Amino acid sequence: MGDETTATAQLIDLIHDISFDDLPTRVVHDTKRLIADTVGCALGARHYAAARIVAEVAAEMGGPGAGAPATVVGTTVKASPAATTAANMYLGNYLDADDTYLSFSHPGVAAVFPGLAFAESVGLSGEALITAVALGYEVGCRVGGALEFIRLTPAGDIEAVPGCLGWYGFSVAGAVGKLLDFTPAQYNNAFGLAGWTAPIETGQFFAPVLRPGKHMLKYSPVSSMGINGVMAAQLAHKGFVGEQNIFDAPEEFWRAFGTVGLNRQRLLAELGETWQVSRTSFKPYSACRYGHPAIALFTKLIRRHELEPQDIDRVVVRTFERGVNWLGPTYAPETPSDLQFSIPMALGAAAHGSDLGPSWQDDESIHDPRYLAFARKVVVEGHPDSGKVIFEQMLATGRFTRIPNEVQINARGKEFSESCEYVWGDPGSDDTRMTDDQVKDKYRTYAQAALSAAQVDQSLQVMFTLDKVNNVAKELTPLLQQE
Repeated sequence: MGDETTATAQLIDLIHDISFDDLPTRVVHDTKRLIADTVGCALGARHYAAARIVAEVAAEMGGPGAGAPATVVGTTVKASPAATTAANMYLGNYLDADDTYLSFSHPGVAAVFPGLAFAESVGLSGEALITAVALGYEVGCRVGGALEFIRLTPAGDIEAVPGCLGWYGFSVAGAVGKLLDFTPAQYNNAFGLAGWTAPIETGQFFAPVLRPGKHMLKYSPVSSMGINGVMAAQLAHKGFVGEQNIFDAPEEFWRAFGTVGLNRQRLLAELGETWQVSRTSFKPYSACRYGHPAIALFTKLIRRHELEPQDIDRVVVRTFERGVNWLGPTYAPETPSDLQFSIPMALGAAAHGSDLGPSWQDDESIHDPRYLAFARKVVVEGHPDSGKVIFEQMLATGRFTRIPNEVQINARGKEFSESCEYVWGDPGSDDTRMTDDQVKDKYRTYAQAALSAAQVDQSLQVMFTLDKVNNVAKELTPLLQQE
């Protein structure tokens, strides 16, 4: 391994040394919640055209891989763990209903689906799967959370970049390595290879909000990161030597990665004490997380005051700059992604009774004239406090979780308003944290798109008692396959 004082060595020691019995009870429980939520999101996407395509491509890529083939959830497709990881990661992110880590990323797919694929392929236990997902999530999110997107230069100037998600590959490699019982040297090689194959930062160019209706792409190539991360782990497992001590690479590497640097103090802060899986948010709506405060506040107001769409003359949403720029414009949607990144369309759907679950992104919703007509009543503008609040958080911790938001509705000659700084799904308090029952209800809503009612209930029960499962391949994954 080399110098045990390196950041890479300390992260590898954590993932190598920790066993299921070492995980805090809260972490085990939160990991089971993450697995269920992430699998549910993938099942909800099953019948969309893009989802069918990636499942078919996974089948063409064949198997078996490290052991037996693995399953593309919600289908009859069996393929190599690498191919199924890639397909399932795409499915899990497709509806944009998956977890949100520190208001920026959706890394659950990068730990859950490689973990599920290899646990099935090798025939491992639920405890092994939980451990791999918790630790893969931990390593990847620590790196992702330590990447600097803004800093003050010595001269006092602000240096900032949009951000990147290429670090998902570290979660993939970490989860696979744990299931294949890597040595420290194998982890070192796998993480080095994952860094070598990380994508260039193209998310800002391909973001659907900038090019509405043009493609089936999202802001980051999760499928590619999945297959590259698995390949990195499998190469390392065979003895392939990669870059060493990647998390101690010079700043030039991290700038090429799409950031202004890696903050190693933040990377290692409270290592083994604070767990990232317990810091993630869950989404009650299948839409960009930046729109959730507006949706929640609007829904609360129309229910409290019993407002019908025809009662409402105007809606003003006040949020932070990225929410305004990315989610504020009103245009006729053409694809599911167009809906995911539109606050006006989300409020139009909510006004007409949609729960903004998986069904709100189908063709009927995309072309529903009522939603678009209402969306034209919505104005999205900057909140006077958001810029300062978020800037202070970014300088202090590198990420932000507190986001001032306000919704104002003009209806029946009156003005109704509501504001918040945290929103339903955030883990920080009992007021906003999704309960287990709410996570389960969400799973049922999404999973029914692909599974029978009996499979939905049985798979949910198994995932919430996953630590009692002796063999994932026999007791869980058959319940996630299309009958």
